[in-house]
Amino acid sequence: MGKHVSQFKFIWVGKAGRKQPEQELCERYLKRIRSYVKFKEIILKPSGHSNIVEVKNRDSSQILSKIQSQEYVILCDEKGKSMSSVELAAYLEKCFMSGRSQLTWVVGGSMGASQELKKRANLTLSFSKMTFPHALARIILYEQVYRALCLRSNHPYHHGELL
Repeated sequence: MGKHVSQFKFIWVGKAGRKQPEQELCERYLKRIRSYVKFKEIILKPSGHSNIVEVKNRDSSQILSKIQSQEYVILCDEKGKSMSSVELAAYLEKCFMSGRSQLTWVVGGSMGASQELKKRANLTLSFSKMTFPHALARIILYEQVYRALCLRSNHPYHHGELL
């Protein structure tokens, strides 16, 4: 496997810039991910409206405006498909082998993803049936992406089942 076999884009809606423990963990995993793939992180400002449907639609529209037609989109949503870490690594391997050059990972706004965004997703992935705060969802996403990349390259980070 080459050092940079693909490019990832991470898009999420939320507030950034505060040095909280969650942000430090995100940065730690992003630094590790960078040793495997090039990536871009796009942080979008929350819509700020009070109507739930309007917030969901505006946040999702912002996300969709950052996605190109050729991008393969993985939406993180509690109603998505559950995978083990090994299954995610195998799924990424299939994506890499199929020649996809851009994988876009999306964590929607606080009110969830609109139907339009859900339709645009090539895969909707669930970390759990539980709902997590955005900061924690991002940590889980980055850690699992890093773990999957380690599994692909036989790095000893993962101590469970192997590919």
